[in-house]
Amino acid sequence: MRKQILLFPLLLLAAEARGDGPSIEPRSLSNVRQVTEGFVKAGEGYFSPDQATIIYQAVTADYPFYQIYVQPFAGGRPRMVSTGRGRTTCSYFSPDGRHILYASSHLDPHLDRTEADERKKQADDAATGR
Repeated sequence: MRKQILLFPLLLLAAEARGDGPSIEPRSLSNVRQVTEGFVKAGEGYFSPDQATIIYQAVTADYPFYQIYVQPFAGGRPRMVSTGRGRTTCSYFSPDGRHILYASSHLDPHLDRTEADERKKQADDAATGR
């Protein structure tokens, strides 16, 4: 009896791994499209209350840290709204959509050193293939 009890969960896992179980993808992911381009990486995006604009963080090829951008969701060019220096994260629209909030280290008194250290680390990583 004990072997049968242990075998049942394994059979369920095997059936799910084979794809016999229902997929939630069509219900959860539909009409998916990429809205950012031209960045090294981008993410953590949020919609404005009216759903017309998206705010997100992205890294460009010429600066090592995330900056904050807004962009019309229907298409258009991104516009940087952060200072262009320091690390930034966690950007949001206010409930009325008139203001944004984000965290930034642009006032760090050691920012020049932090940027230099990160650029050196990225160069070392590129040279060693990391």
